[in-house]
Amino acid sequence: MLAASELKLNYGQTGADWDQAKRVVEKLKGNGPTQMRARGAFALASGDLAKARTTLASLGDQPGADKESVYLYTQTLLKGNEAAHAAQVLDNALKQQQ
Repeated sequence: MLAASELKLNYGQTGADWDQAKRVVEKLKGNGPTQMRARGAFALASGDLAKARTTLASLGDQPGADKESVYLYTQTLLKGNEAAHAAQVLDNALKQQQ
């Protein structure tokens, strides 16, 4: 749902899907990785790069990070014009996969 909302937002189409995603994220309880990733993905999709970076850094920029968190975090870095840091995060994740 968040991915669909992100695509719609990128093309300037807001509506029920986006509103539903917003309501779901606002009602999330807990601070587990899944909830934090959802909050970070929503922040990224809505253009709040500062919140996305803060939320996703603890998930995507650590040893053993899951692929989805690494992807979302690097997308946040790229949108924030931090390509060198994004490349470093991806390089570290690839090295751990070997």
